[in-house]
Amino acid sequence: MKIIHAIILLSFCLLGSNFTLADTTLTNNAVTAQDGLHLKKIPFNVALDIYAKLSHRVLLVHPAIDRSAVSLEADWTNETPSQAEITAAFGKVFAERQAAVVVDGGKFLQIIPANMVQTASPNSKDIPVVTGEPRGTVDFQGVSAGVLVKLYGQITGLRRIGDEPTTGNIFYFKTSSPLSKPEVIYAFETLLAWNGTKVITHQDGTFSLAKSSISTKP
Repeated sequence: MKIIHAIILLSFCLLGSNFTLADTTLTNNAVTAQDGLHLKKIPFNVALDIYAKLSHRVLLVHPAIDRSAVSLEADWTNETPSQAEITAAFGKVFAERQAAVVVDGGKFLQIIPANMVQTASPNSKDIPVVTGEPRGTVDFQGVSAGVLVKLYGQITGLRRIGDEPTTGNIFYFKTSSPLSKPEVIYAFETLLAWNGTKVITHQDGTFSLAKSSISTKP
């Protein structure tokens, strides 16, 4: 638990990303090459890492998505794959899991159950642009919603009131590029909502929780 807190707090002291995508072997079961991508039963989170790195986006992943191992064969037309090729390759992986990718502004991609696309709320375009503030990275895997709420209070400086319980886990939230504080706050609020918790901020410097109207299951 303390390690998780350290990652967040240090990230806004300009801690750099510690994830790199190798040009050759990534793991024993995942090999990348200049002319394609060849994955064989790799962990779902590792596949997400690769997709995030290739797409240059931060992934917001719904908790209902099937997280079984991933196998994928993709060949690129050129040494560097186009965004269309990347989207097509990983789109098949998500489609097999009854999931879809929704573009959320210029920084995020939402990966959600396919039957929730019509009700998706990609609102990152409304995030205020800040200059001169530190940007940092985040790496969450298997963090409880309760921990995320505590970190939300630390990052925003708001004090929580009320005792609405939290449920669920954030099984994956890893930034492949640095985010501003408003971007991290937006991501936290989105992930919490998908886990059944809505964050409500108040003008007196506090925040409270309520049950989210967004279903955690499609």
